[in-house]
Amino acid sequence: MKQTLDIHRVGFVSGIFAIFSFGWLALSIINAEVAGIQIWLALATSIVLGGIAIFIFLSNPKEIVVIRERAQQEYEAAQQTEQEQQTIDLQAVSAAIKQNKKDNLSAGLKAICKQLDAAQGAAYRLLKEDESSVVKLTTGYALSLGENQVIQYSLGEGLIGQAAAENKSLYVDEVPEGYMKVVSGLGMASPRYLFITPIKKQNQVEGVLEISTFKPMKESERKFIEEAATLIGQTL
Repeated sequence: MKQTLDIHRVGFVSGIFAIFSFGWLALSIINAEVAGIQIWLALATSIVLGGIAIFIFLSNPKEIVVIRERAQQEYEAAQQTEQEQQTIDLQAVSAAIKQNKKDNLSAGLKAICKQLDAAQGAAYRLLKEDESSVVKLTTGYALSLGENQVIQYSLGEGLIGQAAAENKSLYVDEVPEGYMKVVSGLGMASPRYLFITPIKKQNQVEGVLEISTFKPMKESERKFIEEAATLIGQTL
């Protein structure tokens, strides 16, 4: 059977012999056991073998390439896993909307908040009132509101009105104390992170989603909210 020559093994063996030759030469000189041509022969042998080893490892960096390829593969696998997880989440939102067609806005908001473990969520619809437009709170998740309390914003007013007027998402990573409260059996707490994105249908703003959390939102999570909002918008 024909065997291929492993160039890296040759380089490794040459390096070992080069080190051994240098060691033997140094020890022999110290003990005055060699002289003259023997010293030069041993020195030349060490240099040649060492040069061969260095040349092989520098011109064939197999180990470096393997590590780089492994890191690239791990990165691509992580990206694929994240994309698959995001697809599953969007499918869950879509399924929730289809199962609750009469209340698709509330169903979609609830599905988003549960998957992100959000503290609170709110969905607003863009409505015409007289000669102006307002963004009015339609449904919420974990919201505590008075029985007759009405929350609405004019276009450009506050963060909600701004997102609707400019048709763009807003991320707040330092929500002011008291901006919103989560009430539970353990007391009251204020979420620290807020993401607001328009609900769009054919690139026209139909409403606004507001999601708050106690922990920072990853870029992939914010993108998920935007795509989920688009899913909801297509059913309005």
